[in-house]
Amino acid sequence: LAQMRRLHELPGAFLAADELLAACNAYAQNLRCCRDIRFLVSTDLPAIEAINAVTYGGHDYIVAAFPTWLERQGKTAWAVGVEDGTGLLAGLEVLSLVDGGMTGWLEALRVHPRIRRCGVATYMQSHLVAFAMNKLRLARVRYNTATSNLASRRLAARCGLQEVASWGILTPRRKEPLTVLAARIRRAMSRDAKLGHQGAPVKASVLGTFAPQLVEFAQQAGHKFLLQSNWKNYDFALQNVEELLTSGLHEEPLVKTKSSCGSAVTSFSWAFRQRDAFGLTVFATIYAGELQETLSHICAQLNEAIEVAADYIMFMYAPTVEPELHRMGLVERCQTTLDGNLPVAKCVLLFERQFASE
Repeated sequence: LAQMRRLHELPGAFLAADELLAACNAYAQNLRCCRDIRFLVSTDLPAIEAINAVTYGGHDYIVAAFPTWLERQGKTAWAVGVEDGTGLLAGLEVLSLVDGGMTGWLEALRVHPRIRRCGVATYMQSHLVAFAMNKLRLARVRYNTATSNLASRRLAARCGLQEVASWGILTPRRKEPLTVLAARIRRAMSRDAKLGHQGAPVKASVLGTFAPQLVEFAQQAGHKFLLQSNWKNYDFALQNVEELLTSGLHEEPLVKTKSSCGSAVTSFSWAFRQRDAFGLTVFATIYAGELQETLSHICAQLNEAIEVAADYIMFMYAPTVEPELHRMGLVERCQTTLDGNLPVAKCVLLFERQFASE
């Protein structure tokens, strides 16, 4: 800020220096006037709606989740916020208990554009990490972000979290209808000589009591985490699988089995549907280690999404098959300052901080 003031006083100052100096002063004033972190209350709804409207093009979920956070406040969730210098709620974040109360899940970190780049995110997350460790005595905290979200990745490092897992992302191209995406995938598969014909996945209920079989598959395949709901992670444990199955939030998993092994599960996928003002979005996570099985689940989940007239779909899959999907032209890559000069896979990244040794 001092440097900007000195620049402003120089002859031939930069274009729009007045506006830039005013912005710097506003940021500094907002940061100085940020009030202590407090719990969210019902009267914060208009401010939550305003933040929702300027996040992800209005496709955010925080307004829909707000009543649930208030119901769980102080029991299994701690939803906190920070006001700016004008007294308006300018940022929020939520710490929820998962994994039987062993893990603190950090989610919904949002800062209104008027007060971004002032350290508000670090202020809130540092507070919740310390709260989870010192007050709740949790074993760990975790949260997800995207490869392209550099601010969130840097925040993880500042708060002592390290990357422990990742999932590739496959989505339609810009404004691409799901039927067009399905046709494009079929064409790519027909051109690939490596791919043979395989049967489609089926509803998991054909296995009877299938939760233990999903967990057994995960243990054998090395899947440590469930990535479900709104990019929320859980330990891949029987209790978590059963809770997700009975929560009513997810569709019935689709499975592929190998009858020669007593109908043992060889892969499965699990979808979560979310409706907002912009339509119906499907989030489908695929638990498979091979390209052909991954594509089988992509096609099956995409067909179900089309049947229910979904407007958008996002697939998460094992990053080991990303090179093949990229070769087929089905996924794109991104280039970031944190990953060097070469393009990298677009992924969901899971960050974690263990408290056991602290």
